[in-house]
Amino acid sequence: MLLRIPKLGLPGDAPGLPPRDLQVAVYTKQDARFQRTGADLWRSETIDVADAVLGTTVKVPTLGSRVKVNIPAGTQPDEVLRLRG
Repeated sequence: MLLRIPKLGLPGDAPGLPPRDLQVAVYTKQDARFQRTGADLWRSETIDVADAVLGTTVKVPTLGSRVKVNIPAGTQPDEVLRLRG
């Protein structure tokens, strides 16, 4: 991905000209823990039926650490729960 940051690059070619745009190249690395879909990272977790019916808390990995996620009672098969950064 290439990001353009206006007017934060090198100085202009002549005195008094505004700075140029800064171009930043961003590279991502594969991580076996996640699947990438566009800008989103996905991960599947399997829980017991009883935990889906009654609700539970599970620890899931993120890019930085593991976090606790509350699985609400009555969670259905293939239901998607979203973590916000």
